[in-house]
Amino acid sequence: MGFNPISTYCDAVCAMIRQKRVHGAVTAELTGHMEDHADYLVETKGTSLREAREEAVRSMGDPYELGKALDRLHNPWYPRLSRAFLLLGLLFILISVVLGMGGGTFSSIRYTPFADPAQLAAGQADASRGEQIVAAGTAQGGGRLGFYHFSETGAAVLIRETRDYNGDPIEEYRLEVVFSSLRWPIWLGPLVSGYLPNDLRTNGGGDPYLSVYPLPERGLFRHFYSAAVYRADPAATTYTLEFGEEHAVVYSVALKEVDAP
Repeated sequence: MGFNPISTYCDAVCAMIRQKRVHGAVTAELTGHMEDHADYLVETKGTSLREAREEAVRSMGDPYELGKALDRLHNPWYPRLSRAFLLLGLLFILISVVLGMGGGTFSSIRYTPFADPAQLAAGQADASRGEQIVAAGTAQGGGRLGFYHFSETGAAVLIRETRDYNGDPIEEYRLEVVFSSLRWPIWLGPLVSGYLPNDLRTNGGGDPYLSVYPLPERGLFRHFYSAAVYRADPAATTYTLEFGEEHAVVYSVALKEVDAP
């Protein structure tokens, strides 16, 4: 076989590329381009095939400079680093999940990343104690407390209570407002919301009071909470719940179809 300048040029280029698995593809690409150039010179200018190939090679420039450029493009460390970062990311997520389970307590955690706040709110009614949902509504607002970003929407239910924890008959109402928070870093546990300053405003009467507590439901990146308004007035249709320093988180709640006692 005679001397082929195109093959020699490709060998010089590939000598500069450390990632050997791309040598075949680089050679095929360069060879195809230069052979097309050479064929054009032969057909249009009557150049001999050898001269046409030599001209095609000269038009490509310095093979070592081209090889260095392709070596940077096909850096052998990139795929290795990508796999390493993938493994580190998976390990980080696994550690985050374990650390975010709340002091190593697994029994009370229910991982429900796609939970619906409306369903969680409805689940706050305890039928075994004679509790009944008499109204439903939505919560609008949200806010931020440190690393915790609270959702802009939530769900609310008004629950009629007929027995207390001792089983004695009562006639009271409780409003449950369920919302969620995203947090970063993801290994943080739920916010200790019971100690947050809070405030309650309503168009109803009585002497209601507000308590915020985390729910056991949890996703990888978020926690669910319930703001419970005890001794709620069943005739009230709107509530404004605020908690955190300087009222950092605010929710406005609207209820419909309230059944008066």
